Amino acid sequence: MRCASLHLDRDLEQKINRNEEGVFERQLPECAALVASDRPDARFDALVIDEAQDILTTPNLDALHEMLRGGLDHGRWCVFLDSQDQASVYKKIEEAALRRLRQHGVRERLTLNCRNTRPIAFQTAVVSSARRRIKARVDGKPVRFTHYRKAPGWVSPLERVIADLRREQVPPGSISVLLTNKPSEDEQKALQRLGLVQLTEEHVPTLGTPTLTEITWSTVSGFKGLENDVVVLVGVKDIDDDWHQGVAYVGMSRARTGLYVIIREDCDEKRREREKELAEGRGSDVEMLL
Repeated sequence: MRCASLHLDRDLEQKINRNEEGVFERQLPECAALVASDRPDARFDALVIDEAQDILTTPNLDALHEMLRGGLDHGRWCVFLDSQDQASVYKKIEEAALRRLRQHGVRERLTLNCRNTRPIAFQTAVVSSARRRIKARVDGKPVRFTHYRKAPGWVSPLERVIADLRREQVPPGSISVLLTNKPSEDEQKALQRLGLVQLTEEHVPTLGTPTLTEITWSTVSGFKGLENDVVVLVGVKDIDDDWHQGVAYVGMSRARTGLYVIIREDCDEKRREREKELAEGRGSDVEMLL
């Protein structure tokens, strides 16, 4: 594959524009590795990766190996990841790549939930069937679940939740509305009608501050790695499938102090059954990594 030291060749650039299969997963990492191998003087002294489960593939590790002084085997690096509950969202984690990191690194487990209140952490474990779970230390308000049906959908329940939050004078910048799936054109119009704006990179530094004067919305996948005081998770319609459980886990665990979940009626029946089992100690009792 042709790849100039500082510029992508035209063929590769066209493949990126077409979002051609394999270009991001294989060709771009190979190009990055080739460029890095040609520039040993430009290698980094240390590497820190968060949310590594979203990019943990052999081609990506090969590229990072070339970019790091001393490589992954002798260089200085620190990688944070959740190989269990969050890994199912993008499904980008390879066991071979994970074994490679473990071979060269020292494993530590993060066992303290510093973000969520006890009710949020508990209900996150219930809905997502989290395989890693610990109790949070800080108490808080109960998680509020609101039902919707397949038709007419979640717009009306969301409107009620937003009205309640505004009536309670919750600062708009402290509220994030997260959708499990990309909204349809009609749903986007409904979000706009409710006065919500789509989250952009410019909003991110102001989340949870008075500087942000509007309620923002995003898909769950677009909000990974972020957090806010209050989260409204919209469109939970499956709590058994791995992907949906992973999305619920990520979405619910973004909330620091307040969590509202708009969930399909039949799913909430399952949730209540699962909640009872977990409260009685019949559920999983291992750690939850956030």
